[in-house]
Amino acid sequence: MVTTMAKAFKTLESTRLGLLSFFLFGKYQKCRVDSIVQMDYNYILFLHNKDKNMFESQVITECEALRTFWAIQYHYEHEVKPFEDVPF
Repeated sequence: MVTTMAKAFKTLESTRLGLLSFFLFGKYQKCRVDSIVQMDYNYILFLHNKDKNMFESQVITECEALRTFWAIQYHYEHEVKPFEDVPF
C-alpha cells in the first residue's frame, strides 16, 4: 500500500486575504479586511503594490471603486461646486 503525503495543488486552500479574512500583521493586526477597506483603502492598495498575490481580486476591486468614488467627490467639491452659481 502506497500513501502520499502531498496534496494536489487544486485542493490547497488559497492564502490570499478575502474581505472576511483577518490581518495577522501590521498596524491593523486582528482587524477584518472589509473594515480596513472602508477605513484605509490606500493601505490595502499599498500592500497590493508590494505583493500582487496578497489579496483576492474582490478586495482590490472594492478598494479601486472607493478610490474612484472619493476622487470624483474631491473633484466635485473643489472644481465644480465653487462655480455652480456662476452664470455662463
